[in-house]
Order: sequence, then C-alpha cells, then structure tokens
Amino acid sequence: MDIECQAHDEPPTILCPDNIDVDPEPGEATVVVNWTQPNATDNSGYVTVTSDYQSGTEFSIGSTSIHYNASDPSGNVDSCQFNVTVPDVVNPEIICPGDIEVVTDPGQATAVVTWTSPNATDNSGSVTLSSNYQPGAELVIGSTIISYNATDPFGNVDSCNFNVTVTDVENPSILCPDDIEEYTDPGEDTAVVTWSQPNATDNSGSVNVTSNYQQGSNFVIGSTVVYYNASDPYGNVDSCLFTVTVIDDEPPTILCPDNIDVDPEPGEATVVVNWTQPNATDNSGYVTVTSDYQSGTEFSIGSTSIHYNASDPSGNVDSCQFNVTVPDVVNPEIICPGDIEVVTDPGQATAVVTWTSPNATDNSGSVTLSSNYQPGAELVIGSTIISYNATDPFGNVDSCNFNVTVTDVENPSILCPDDIEEYTDPGEDTAVVTWSQPNATDNSGSVNVTSNYQQGSNFVIGSTVVYYNASDPYGNVDSCLFTVTVIDVVNPEIICPGDIEVVTDPGQATAVVTWTSPNATDNSGSVTLSSNYQPGAELVIGSTIISYNATDPFGNVDSCNFNVTVTDVENPSILCPDDIEEYTDPGEDTAVVTWSQPNATDNSGSVNVTSNYQQGSNFVIGSTVVYYNASDPYGNVDSCLFTVTVIDDEPPTILCPDNIDVDPEPGEATVVVNWTQPNATDNSGYVTVTSDYQSGTEFSIGSTSIHYNASDPSGNVDSCQFNVTVPDVVNPEIICPGDIEVVTDPGQATAVVTWTSPNATDNSGSVTLSSNYQPGAELVIGSTIISYNATDPFGNVDSCNFNVTVTDVENPSILCPDDIEEYTDPGEDTAVVTWSQPNATDNSGSVNVTSNYQQGSNFVIGSTVVYYNASDPYGNVDSCLFTVTVIDDEPPTILCPDNIDVDPEPGEATVVVNWTQPNATDNSGYVTVTSDYQSGTEFSIGSTSIHYNASDPSGNVDSCQFNVTVPDVVNPEIICPGDIEVVTDPGQATAVVTWTSPNATDNSGSVTLSSNYQPGAELAIGSTIISYNATDPFGNVDSCNFNVTVTDVENPSIICPYDIEEYTDPGEDTAVVTWSQPNATDNSGSVNVTSNYQQGSNFVIGSTVVYYNASDPYGNVDSCLFTVTVIDDEPPTILCPDNIDVDPEPGEATVVVNWTQPNATDNSGYVTVTSDYQSGTEFSIGSTSIHYNASDPSGNVDSCQFNVTVPDVVNPEIICPGDIEVVTDPGQATAVVTWTSPNATDNSGSVTLSSNYQPGAELVIGSTIISYNATDPFGNVDSYVENPSILCPDDIEEYTDPGEDTAVVTWSQPNATDNSGSVNVTSNYQQGSNFVIGSTVVYYNASDPYGNVDSCLFTVTVIDDEPPTILCPDNIDVDPEPGEATVVVNWTQPNATDNSGYVTVTSDYQSGTEFSIGSTSIHYNASDPSGNVDSCQFNVTVPVTDPGQATAVVTWTSPNATDNSGSVTLSSNYQPGAELVIGSTIISYNATDPFGNVDSCNFNVTVTDVENPSILCPDDIEEYTDPGEDTAVVTWSQPNATDNSGSVNVTSNYQQGSNFVIGSTVVYYNASDPYGNVDSCLFTVTVIDDEPPTILCPDNIDVDPEPGEATVVVNWTQPNATDNSGYVTVTSDYQSGTEFSIGSTSIHYNASDPSGNVDSCQFNVTVLDVVNPEIICPGDIEVVTDPGQATAVVTWTSPNATDNSEV
Repeated sequence: MDIECQAHDEPPTILCPDNIDVDPEPGEATVVVNWTQPNATDNSGYVTVTSDYQSGTEFSIGSTSIHYNASDPSGNVDSCQFNVTVPDVVNPEIICPGDIEVVTDPGQATAVVTWTSPNATDNSGSVTLSSNYQPGAELVIGSTIISYNATDPFGNVDSCNFNVTVTDVENPSILCPDDIEEYTDPGEDTAVVTWSQPNATDNSGSVNVTSNYQQGSNFVIGSTVVYYNASDPYGNVDSCLFTVTVIDDEPPTILCPDNIDVDPEPGEATVVVNWTQPNATDNSGYVTVTSDYQSGTEFSIGSTSIHYNASDPSGNVDSCQFNVTVPDVVNPEIICPGDIEVVTDPGQATAVVTWTSPNATDNSGSVTLSSNYQPGAELVIGSTIISYNATDPFGNVDSCNFNVTVTDVENPSILCPDDIEEYTDPGEDTAVVTWSQPNATDNSGSVNVTSNYQQGSNFVIGSTVVYYNASDPYGNVDSCLFTVTVIDVVNPEIICPGDIEVVTDPGQATAVVTWTSPNATDNSGSVTLSSNYQPGAELVIGSTIISYNATDPFGNVDSCNFNVTVTDVENPSILCPDDIEEYTDPGEDTAVVTWSQPNATDNSGSVNVTSNYQQGSNFVIGSTVVYYNASDPYGNVDSCLFTVTVIDDEPPTILCPDNIDVDPEPGEATVVVNWTQPNATDNSGYVTVTSDYQSGTEFSIGSTSIHYNASDPSGNVDSCQFNVTVPDVVNPEIICPGDIEVVTDPGQATAVVTWTSPNATDNSGSVTLSSNYQPGAELVIGSTIISYNATDPFGNVDSCNFNVTVTDVENPSILCPDDIEEYTDPGEDTAVVTWSQPNATDNSGSVNVTSNYQQGSNFVIGSTVVYYNASDPYGNVDSCLFTVTVIDDEPPTILCPDNIDVDPEPGEATVVVNWTQPNATDNSGYVTVTSDYQSGTEFSIGSTSIHYNASDPSGNVDSCQFNVTVPDVVNPEIICPGDIEVVTDPGQATAVVTWTSPNATDNSGSVTLSSNYQPGAELAIGSTIISYNATDPFGNVDSCNFNVTVTDVENPSIICPYDIEEYTDPGEDTAVVTWSQPNATDNSGSVNVTSNYQQGSNFVIGSTVVYYNASDPYGNVDSCLFTVTVIDDEPPTILCPDNIDVDPEPGEATVVVNWTQPNATDNSGYVTVTSDYQSGTEFSIGSTSIHYNASDPSGNVDSCQFNVTVPDVVNPEIICPGDIEVVTDPGQATAVVTWTSPNATDNSGSVTLSSNYQPGAELVIGSTIISYNATDPFGNVDSYVENPSILCPDDIEEYTDPGEDTAVVTWSQPNATDNSGSVNVTSNYQQGSNFVIGSTVVYYNASDPYGNVDSCLFTVTVIDDEPPTILCPDNIDVDPEPGEATVVVNWTQPNATDNSGYVTVTSDYQSGTEFSIGSTSIHYNASDPSGNVDSCQFNVTVPVTDPGQATAVVTWTSPNATDNSGSVTLSSNYQPGAELVIGSTIISYNATDPFGNVDSCNFNVTVTDVENPSILCPDDIEEYTDPGEDTAVVTWSQPNATDNSGSVNVTSNYQQGSNFVIGSTVVYYNASDPYGNVDSCLFTVTVIDDEPPTILCPDNIDVDPEPGEATVVVNWTQPNATDNSGYVTVTSDYQSGTEFSIGSTSIHYNASDPSGNVDSCQFNVTVLDVVNPEIICPGDIEVVTDPGQATAVVTWTSPNATDNSEV
C-alpha cells in the first residue's frame, strides 16, 4: 500500500502591544513595566510563545526592544516586537579628593601630580568626567585649583574642586672635576694647578658656590683635597670634592765609564774586571744607584753589557751602560754517533729516526749545534748523510757526519670482499657477478694488483675461488681470496584466469563450470601443473577457490588461484499486516504494540525473516515504519512494511518552588531574584516550560506572583505558581577625599592640615556625619588615618578613611675642625690622631652624626680626608670635612746573611751563588733594597764582599755586608753515540757492526777510555748493550751506554707446482687430486709451511685455488698458489611419459593438457630440464610432438619426446541485436517489424539459426520477446536472455549525531538500467533515514516489466564515538578521630551520562573506604557500550599535623589505673588534647596510691609533617643580550617559600644575576622542609639577541681589462663580519673571482646572525674601457661616370667596426 504525506507549513499568528514609555520614581534608574502577554493562534491548535523579556521585568533607563516568537509543533514560527523606553531626569553625584601637597619633581621647578579621579555616580549607570587638569598634569610651584564636572548621557551635570600645592625641597647639584695629577714645575717641589670651575645648577635657577682652594693655587708634592659647596636661596645644599696630586717626574743624572776590553789568562775562559762606580745626582737630593754587575766581577769569554740605574724616591730613573769584552780564539770539539740502519715505520715509506745529538764542547762554555737533519727526522727509503756543525759565539767551527740507511721490509696489505652468493641471471644457468675491487695499500705508496678473475665476469652454477695478489717495488707480497657461489633459485611462472561468476542452473543449487587451464613457464624449460579442480567441475552455491601449482625440476614452485562464485538470484516472497494506531501506555512515552507475524516463502525451502521491530515491542510517540525482510541464505531479498502510530493524551506534571523572601542590597530599592527553574516531567520525555517571570528578574519592593506552564508536544498542559517578596533595607553612601601629603610647617614638627568634609547621601534624605579629626587639625610627622561615619535615622551606617602624611624636609647643620698634621707613632706606619667632635643641630631636636673616622683613630702615612654627615630621622642630611696628614721620620732596618762557601761543579772554575735577599723592614711597610751584587751572580775562585742598602719612601737609610768564597773541584765528561739499528748480513744470523768510539774530556787534559765491545764486533740477532767508562788521573769517573739492535728482515723462499686439471671420478661430482709438496728454505734454518688444502684431497667441479705460506721465527713470510680445476664430462639421463589423448570440454576447440614432468638425473647433482611445451599448455585440435632436453652445468645433454592428441568438441556463439521500438502500421493493431538476424559463429565453420519470429513478422501491440538459437553440426546450442542491472554504493560507516543514539545517513541513489528501457527500483530504507547504533542492511531491487530481476545490498554501520560525561566531587580533606591514623570517607557517586543512554561507572576506590594519613587520588571511569571512556579524579587527604601548623593537637584516652586500696591518683607530663611538636614525644603516666606506692607506663606520640612547603616563581622573563655579548645578566626577585614547620630550604639551578646564553633556559626552584616535603616551581628565561652583526666592505675597486677584452676577473678580500653571538653568516650577490663587464657594478654583502639580525655594506667594482674601437675601410675604388653624366653613382660596403665593449 502506498502512503503519501504532506508537510504542515502554515505558521502561527501573533500580535504585540504598542510601544510603552514609563518614567522612573524620583532618584531611581529602573522601573518595573507590565503589559498584556500577546495572544498567538495556530491552525494546529497548539502554539508555544517565547520572549526575551517577561511582563513585570525591571528596565533600566533607555530604550529596550521586546521580541515575541510563536511556534507550532511543526516548527513554523511567527514573531513581533515593541519598545519599552525609560527616560532619565536625575543629576549625577561627584565628590573630589582632598587638597594635595607635593614637592617639585627632580630637576624641575614643577611637579607631575597624580590623584585618583573623583568617583561620579548616576542613576543611568553612565557618567562622563571633564576637568581643567588630568592626573599626571605638570603643575608649577604654588597652589593650583583643580575643577571636575560630571555629566550623564542625558545632559545632567554636577561639579567639585580641590587645591594642589607644589613645594621646592630639591638640593642644588654640583659636579667637581675628576682628580688631578700635575707634575712639579722644573726645578721645583711644587706645581701651579688649574681646573675648570665646577658648574652648579638648581631647579630654582639661583645657586651660590664656595671652595677651600681656588684654581691656579700652588700645591706641594703629594695629595691635597679640594672641596666645593653649592647652596640655593631655600637653604638646600650640595657639595663635592676632588684630589690634586703633585708628581715629581724629573729623573736623576748618571754617567758610565768607557767600554773595557780584557784578555783572559792563557787556557782560561774567564777574567776578573774592575772599574770606578759611576756618580749619580738628582734635584731631590735623594738618589739610589743599582747595577746588574759590580766592579770585581769575573766575566766569561764574550761581550757583556753592564747597566747602571739611578732612581729617586718618586721612581724616576736614569740609566747608562758600557761593555766588558773577553775575546775567544779556540775551536769547539764535536763527535758524531756511528752509522745507523733502520727499517721503515709501519705503514710508511719513511722511518722516523732518532739518535743522540753529538756533544760539543767549547772553552767559552757556549756552543751552537746545526744540522741538515734533527733527531726524529722522517727519512725516505735508502741512505741519508747526517751532517753536524758546532759553532761557538765567536765563529769558531768544528763538524762531523754519519749515515742513516732506511730499508723497506713491509708487505703490502690487501683485503678481499666476503664470499659471494649470487642467483642465476633470469633464464640463464650463469650469473654476472660484481664486487668492489679489493683495495691494496703499501707503505711505499706503490702496489701492483693481479687476479684470476675480474669483477663482472660470468660464473657458472657452483663455487669458484677468486684470488688476488698485491706486490710492491721491493718484492714484498700479500694475497687474499674469496669464493663466488652461483645458485639456481628461479621459480616457474603461472598465471590463472580471472575470477568467474555464474548463476545456479535452473532449479538447481549447483552449476557446471568450465575454464581454460593456466599456462606455466620456467627458465629450466620444464614445469609440472597440479590443481584441486578440473574444468567442467560441478560447484555448489558460494565461492570455490581453484588452486594451481607449477613446479620445476629443482623444487621451485609458483602458484595461483582464482575464485568461482555460484550465485542464487531467486527472491523469496513476504506479505505484511495493515497500518496500526495505539495510545501511549500510562506514564510512558511508548506503547506496547502487537500484530500477526508475516509469512514468508522461498523456492530454496530456507528463508530468514528479520524486522526492525518485533510484535510486542515498545513504540515511541508518533509514526514508526515497521519493515520486514525475507532473505534466503544467498542474499536474495523480498520486503514489506506497515506504519505503527502511537498517540500521546497524557498531560505533563510541574511543581513550583516555595515562596521566596529576598533582602535588597544596601541602598537599593530593587533586587535580582534567582530560583531553580521548576522541573516539569512528561511521559513523552519532552516538555516546554513557560513563565511570566524568569529567574534573574529584578523585583521591586512588594510581593509578585510567578506563574509557570508546562506543555508537551501533543498539546497537553499543567501549571503552578509561587510568590517573590522584597522587604525595604537601605544604607547611606559616603565617599572620602583622596590621601593628602603635606610638609611640616616652618620650624615645626607638625602641620595644620585642612580638607573638604565628605558628602554622604541616603535614600531617607537624612544622614549624620562623625569623624576622629576635623579639617584644620594639627597633625604630627608621619601618616594619620582620618575616619568618617555616615548614619541614617534607621541606624544603617557607611564609613570611609583617608591618610594624611606629614613629611619633614628641613636639613640639620654641622661644622668640622681645621686640618691636622701628626708624626708616625714609634715603629708604626700610622699615628693615633685626636680632635674635638663636631657639634650638629636639627630643628627636629634629633640628629645622628656619622663619620668615616673617629677621633683617636689610627691614620696611615700621607693625607687622609675625614668627613662628617649629620642626618635627622627623616633622611635630611648636612656634611663637612677636614684633612689629617701623617709624616714618617723613622729609618728602615736591614740584616745580611752569614758568609757563604760554595764548591764549583766538576770541571768548572766558577760557580753561580744564590742567597736569600736580606730582609729589610720599615715602619712604613715599604722599603727599597739595593746591592753591588745580586743573588745568582757567577763568582770566580776567591773571596768577594757583598754590600746591601735599605731605604724607605721618606729617604731614611740602613746598610749591612757579608763575604762569598769559592774552592777548586773538577770531574771528567763522556758522551756515547746514539742507539744503533742494523739488519743481519745477507744469508747470516749475525751482523758486523762499527761505530765511532766516544770522546771524553777533563779539565786535567788527561782521560782513559774502557769498553765491553769494540767497533767492528760481530753481534747476534737481538739487542746488545755497549758500555764505556772515562777515568781521569784523580780517579773521577764518568760512564755511558748505547744499544745495538740486529734485526732479521730476510723472507723465506717457497715455490708451488703448476696449475692442475682433473676429470670427475665416475658417477661423482668430485675428483681426488695429488701433487708434490712444495719445498721452503730460510736463512735462519727454521721455516714453517701451512696450506688450505693437502695433496690427495677431494676437489669439487670447477676451479679451486690452493695456496701455501712459509714463515720464519721472526715473522718474515713468503707465499705461493696454484689452481686445481675439476672438469665434468658425464651427461645427464632423462625419460619421457607415454603419448597422451585428451577430449576438449563441450563447446571448446582447445584443451589444457597436464602430464608429469620427466625426471632427469646427473652426477653433478644439478640438471636443467627444458621443453618446447609445458604441462598445462592449451592444445588445439590435432597431434603435437613434445620434446624434453636435460643439461648439466658443464653443458652435457640428454633428450626424449612424446605426442599429445586433441579431438574436436566446440559450441557456436550468438549475439542478438538491441531492443526495438516501432509504432503500429497505419490503421492496424499490429506492425510488420524487420531486423537484422543475429550473427552466429562456430569453430566448425557451420551453424544453423532458429527463432520464434523471423524478420518481417507482424507483431501485436505490446512487448514481444524474440528468441534465437544457434546450433552447430555437433548439436551445440547458444541463446540470449537479459536481466536489469543495478549497483549499490559501498558499505557506509557513520558516527552518531551529537548527543543522539542515531545518525541521519545519506547516500547516492543506485542507478538501475535494463535493455527494455523500463526498470522499477524498490528499497527497505531511503537515503536520509535515521539509523540506530549498530549495523543495518539496506537492499535495493530492480525489476523490468517482464519479470527479470537484479538486486544489490550494502550495510550501514552507525558508530558511537561520543564519550560519556562524568564529573567528580571536589577534593576532600578529612581529619581522623583523636588518636586514629585512618578515617572512613564517604562521598556521592559521580553521575555519568551518555548519548547512548547506557553508561558503566568504575573506580579504584568506593565511597566508604577507610583511608590512611596522607593524600590518595580517587579515579573514576565512565564507559559506554561502544568503548568510549571519560574519566575524572579527586584527592582524599587525611592530615597529620594540623593544617598550616608545625604541631598537632593530640587526644587519647587516659590510662585506667586500679589499686587494692581502692584509691589511685594519676599524673602525667602531658594531658589529652596537648599540642605536640613534630617528631616523637614520650607520654609518661604515674599511678600513686595513698601509701606512696607507684606504677608507671609510657607510650609514644609521633607527629609527622606531611604538609608541602609553598613556593611561587616569578613570571617568565625576556631579556636582551648585554652589549657585545652572547649572554645577558638576568635578575629577578628571589621566590618566597613558606612552610608550616617554619623551616624551608630553597635551591635552584640558577641564581639571579647569572649569565644566560641566547635562547630559552628553564629556571626551577625547589622548596623542601626538614621532613622531606617538597614544592617546586619554574619559569623560563629567554635571552633575545637583537644586536646586529658588524661587517666592513673593502674600498671601491677600479680595474683595467686586458687589451682587447671587455671583461675582467676581479678578486677582493672577503669582508670580515663579527657578531656578539659568535655565529655570523655572510652572503653576497657577487663573489671574489667573478668576471665583470665594462661599467660599474655594486657589490652588496649581508651579515646575519642566528637570531635574524642583519648588517650590510657595499662597494663598487668599475671596469674601465681604455681600448679604442677598430675600423677597416674598403680599398680605393675607381669608377667611370654614368652615361651622359658628369658624375657617377658609387656604392661600397660600409666599413665594419668592432670594439671590446661590443657596442
């Protein structure tokens, strides 16, 4: 049955009242306005009216638009509006702050004055302030009136005034020049000193300056303090001072004697030289003379400069010098080490050779060695001559030589790649194998590499050994090898036909299915097919996998599959009942509806009936479509539907709150009243609540009735009401003036202060003021709070306060004593100086005097400035100063060391003598010590007197002396040659070694040598120590050693046999191979031979490298190799199957034929089978010969053959023309219709057509089916029928709509086509339907007028991804019962909701759990059936210490004591309820009976602190880098940490004031108390680099090009760029070395740092054009005049001109 519904689209009708104007009550800014609720009507009889305002609402001044909407249950809406206007007629109110007194701003004759702008109020809630001055105005000294006006939006005005007085209390400013240093005038001990007069300024413009010295005065040597005072007309004073230091810079005068030449005695290298001490003078009369040498010093050979210095007490110095020369005419002596033989360093073509540098001696004691090579030199292979020269300072020379021979005995190094496995190339029995060429290195830098195979060669199946040899130019050899294995792993290839879909045979549950067997190929040429089904199999309904395997002879397999799907397309049949109407069940929004179950049938005998609802289900209000689907097991579907309508006739229920009484805010006549919206319920679950007032409405004094209506969507209504009552309570209002600042009255410690009394208002019109002070009160210095109270007749009170601050700005007065001079105290560098304490006075009567020195203090030598400051308690200051000079007249004290005796070194006639510098002391702490000899002087044999003088800075002097004596002792000296390395003599295990015997010297001139070996000795392999002794006639001995190392570097010798070829042993893939063992010899007589194979071993087919190594005991190695090749000449064996005959499938002209792959064997174990046909090949009718070949990897072959025969069985094929539409022939109910007969083909070439109609047939009105059959001579037939076609969309997944358990799902309508041109489409669901959570099948049927049917289906899955919502209670803190450590905690289970209507709540703790002391986190999870989860948590804390305390109040039950006397008294050190500190406290109890008997007991109370400290970090900080740095010093306020224990330790990873690098750094702070409780905080310090780099370009560049050139390459130095970050990137549009054309080009450079800061520079490159163009004219031309003319027209080629500029 078809049902057609029409939507209701007629809106309601609503009409609003006219605009309303209402005046407020006097003094009020609001008014309650009432109107009649507009009436709304609708054709449905049901209409809901809503509005943004309700009648009885309180409206503020201004105009408000009231909107009403009327809507019916179908969502149609009408609206209207009107305006409510409340005018304003009340003036604003404004109260100014009190009068203000301020002082001038620093450096100004004015003051920027701020105040709090007056507070203005107006009943309109909006007021505009205007004033002649704004806070922050700059006001001049004196009194200024500030006026304010307050205006509301309606033009009502109020005004007020106050005074601002500006007072000048600023001291003048004076700045002295910097300290002055001046040099004494020539020949004087004084200097005239000038300076710039200090500039003094004052904000008043008038200042007086005084000083203790005038510029241009005469100042004595030393430091003098000059001070200046500046005062203004108002008694404000400033002062400054500076120091004048007069310096003596005039040097003394000193004159040295002439140069001295002295010859030493024969055989001596030193001489004692005497001269007269130079005389020095100084204008100061004090001069000290010092020298680096004294007269009588012993000088060595050579020239020595003697320097004298003369210095005065001021450190001025004069100097002179002369030379003492002792000549030298004796040559040095030098002896070289013996010749050296070494081998190259590992991995090098050189050797670093060390030797002991020759020892050279000279009578001068100084000799310089030079050489063409130094010990540690890197010498090349071969022999190198080392030459040494010894030169003394006077040019005397001796020389010697020795040879160093470097031999290369290091083998090259070569490393082969790892063994390689490679698979055969596609279709081949070989593989091209590549590898990385082995890298061979040699210390000589030259190496030759050879190999038996090159990378990229073709390798046959099996293993082949590849070897490499590396040799250097010196005959050293290394070798390596690896194996290449070629493996055959190529699978056959097979391709199955595509998937096949067929329908069941008519009336059957199966179908007979045919297909073409797949074709398989393999590189071996041989492949075997196998399958689980053969073409023509009878397959059941459903999908059957047809599997084929193709296997080659080596076990490599390929497979393929395809599906054959047999489909049942016959639909079931089902019929539904008629539509049903039912009323809701009582109290429910649903009704239980029943009906008779529809009956369904299907030809398959099996049908499943499903429905979106079952009879007896609950149905919601409204219309619900119930559909039934009947489906067979194969997806064929029929359906029907009917409508169930549930009608709601049950009204809602609503309950109003109780009556409400609300007090207004003080001073208000109205109050906003809030209540809980009445809860209305309805069986439908949907209810609309309306009211004449809303919660939050402003109510005036009195009682108002509130009405509520509740209606459901079906028009059922319920109502209720309650009253709101507002009583009268109003307080007055008072506003005090702003805080006042004044200065003390002149000469007083108080100030008389006036202000304007505050204005107070009250709705009663009557208010009384009271205060603790009245205007004109005399207030003391400091801050005084002025309090005002305003009281109305009903006892309502308002109050306000303001501060009056009286400031003292009058300076004290102080006067210092005159300057003082004093001599040092005995033995001290100071003097105790006393004076009379200066007297200071202040108008306040209280003054504090401080000084940098107290009278009776110790003063150091020189001048010291003493200053005094006098300050009163209010920060006013005056100062004065004077100078104390301490003079030193006490000489120093010096004490020399005892006389010194020193033995010279052996062989020396002089000795350097050191002593401790005499210690000189002086009361001044500063003393200068001079001497005629210095510690470290070289003394000759004999006795020398040393004199010392000590002088202090004041010219006081002391002196002392001692003697130095040197006796005679001498030893000989010997130096051996360096260690020697040699190699064994050829063919020997020894070497004959020569060296130069060492040279020994002694001051006696006579020395004897002895040794354990002589030069030319024959030494064995290894290291031998050569020892020498040198003895002089006095028995003094010196000795030395050196090592001689003999190394064996001679390799053994070994020779391998020639390469060997051998055939495989019969039936084997190997051959036993024998050869003669190679012979190895070595000069050492000992050699070890090893090999990778032994003769007589089994070798596999192919080539194998056999190598031998021979090594001696000293690591020398020789090797050789040869190749063993095993050849396979034995063919494989193969046997074919018998001949095969195969019938094709009905209707086919070919057949796939399978057979077993012939088996082939070979002695090698590897055989490849190939064929011209493979098992599984499709053969046409006839006989075909199949050939097989078997070949092994060595090319040996065997073959066989058989025949395959296929008979003829093929069906024809026919295709009908398309559908035809024609009209009836004129005047006929028929039409003669012609068409082209279908074309039929058959492999036999012969086919017969038959039909129920022929072209030209007369057909009646309507549709006629024309059928054709095609039959071949063998009875095979083909025919044609066509069903409609329909294609459904893909399965759909949709998420639930927000807050719903359903989703509206849309899709594209499936398109159905049919050859008839007419197709009907039906479905169980329409796109845009509501689908519930889960999966629903949507099906579509397409049928043509002739009963042909196609269908499709898809699944709509609605997914619920909306998580539940859960809200935990607040954190819970619960104190345990006294004496308990746990507490049971209860809470309300959190409420969780979900759009699905189903939600499960779980928790790790339940309400009622017992919790221990500490904090526990409670977690709740809410999950819906789709697995969506929401969670929340809260904490339960059971404290120990009382919150915020370092103690806990602890209670317990007092012990029970019993006694036989019946009487017992308890005493204790603590009582229950005691406050105990953190830690463990012992509670002791004593029980005493009347007879003095005592028993006691104890227990511990432990108070634990579990309360964390509290710490708060500053906000994140951004700082710019310090100038020129990549860091910034960053400061912040130290975080304040608190803890209940009273003790907290704060630590941090950075301290404020630290250096921070560019970028962001996290600073964290930890606060911990002594009990391990911790709190922490952190903030980020970001250092921003805003400093650009610096870059400087070169000057402009002018460049001439080469002659004839238009360009030139220009080079310049890249500009250097620097940046504070240390990182800078330089870019340019041109680079040095660019080719520039003629003209000027600007070069730009940019320097950028990582922070993006940029600097740039530029310069110009100009290429000058200095080359002339070139032009060549054509040759001279001769022409004759034009006929009859005296002229001739002459043409020529214009000259060609070129220029380097190309212009």
